[in-house]
Amino acid sequence: MKFKFSKTTSSIFIILLLGLFTSTHALALSRDNNSLNLSEEQITKIKTDKEKTRKKAVKLRAEKQILQIDLDEEVEKDKPDMKKIEKLIQEISGLDNKIQLDHIKHKIFFRSLLTSEQKNKLNSKEIERFNGCNYHYCY
Repeated sequence: MKFKFSKTTSSIFIILLLGLFTSTHALALSRDNNSLNLSEEQITKIKTDKEKTRKKAVKLRAEKQILQIDLDEEVEKDKPDMKKIEKLIQEISGLDNKIQLDHIKHKIFFRSLLTSEQKNKLNSKEIERFNGCNYHYCY
């Protein structure tokens, strides 16, 4: 059985997801500020860039969802147009690439604002995370 979201259900889901992402990001920034001792200037620049990046990502994900709906509709036709399907898939992949690239650009920007000491602290936190530790407990 194939489950389809209505436009209303999809919109509600996106709004809930954005709310979760926003609160999670605020928590992460707060946690980083406590452990990295970020200055007010660093915090302001990080928040500004993150907000810009998130807004762009929301637009790109919305575009991607519309293309995904178009793709689903084309695939379900009695005689699907393979050239159109290929084009839609390429456009969806392109949007995924843009979202990922913007995320990486933000991460690079974030790291560029840090002092050497802050980078060392951040690197040690990342090593802990990859060694089986997360924010709540270690394995």
